[in-house]
Amino acid sequence: MDEAEEQRIEREYEAIPFVDEAIDCTSGERAAEGTQAVLRALFPEWEEDATAISAITDGITNKLFKVKRELPNLRSSSGHLVSRCLVRVYGENTELFISREAEIKTMLRLAHHGLAMPVYGRFRNGLCYGYLEGRPFDRHDMVQRDKALLTAAALARYHCTIKVGSGPHAPILFDVQRRWLDLLRPEHIRAIAPASAQTTRDQDHAGGGGGG
Repeated sequence: MDEAEEQRIEREYEAIPFVDEAIDCTSGERAAEGTQAVLRALFPEWEEDATAISAITDGITNKLFKVKRELPNLRSSSGHLVSRCLVRVYGENTELFISREAEIKTMLRLAHHGLAMPVYGRFRNGLCYGYLEGRPFDRHDMVQRDKALLTAAALARYHCTIKVGSGPHAPILFDVQRRWLDLLRPEHIRAIAPASAQTTRDQDHAGGGGGG
């Protein structure tokens, strides 16, 4: 990646609208209220009664909410025309092993090349971005030759467009693995465990689900 593209990504990252709200997922009601607060800030012209919010259960560490408008598209505060989006609430303590800034900059870079959906905004514990209608391939799809070729072509497009090299595109696999292993040291686990245990107790008391 050349210096001009790196500067463009930095400008786009700084321009992403930020909402000073955190979504509380200890109960469905609190999660819905927090999601609506984020949406009101990012999409000020949206009417709440014309917006449907549904939970997506496929996340591993995150909470995901699909948002769909029943009315024509309106512009977000970032200037995008939007009819549906995803609101992602980060899993607790995941910032310890995932650089959210690097993640978002990668999403911006891929979106610029048509390889990812746009980013609409950030909030204190999550992100709002575009939703692509469809379904993931399952193991039955992957053994079908025509679909396997589509997968190979999509991967080839990624690798031809975003080339691994130096700077932001340098290989980081082993650096990340070493950082994750370092988090298993007893002092790190002791620092994380009390807060995680309290969140689990709050969710159980409120009737919420498990960690995510």
